[in-house]
Amino acid sequence: MSSRFPEPILHQPIQQLGLSQGLTELVLDLGFYCLADLLKMNTRVLMKFPGFTTQHLYEYINFLEERHLGNYIDP
Repeated sequence: MSSRFPEPILHQPIQQLGLSQGLTELVLDLGFYCLADLLKMNTRVLMKFPGFTTQHLYEYINFLEERHLGNYIDP
């Protein structure tokens, strides 16, 4: 577990988090396997990936904020 992202939920497989099927499939196809992988990317960079839409970004950010982890987004 990374000391940068110590919370266990950030290292759980994306498929276990209850995100939408669309976001789950997209991030897996892009090679991200847990939220810690995504958090290494700035949101502006994520938006440049093919298929990563504003809706996906909102879902990702809302998921983190609902779990009080929003401080990791674009620090």
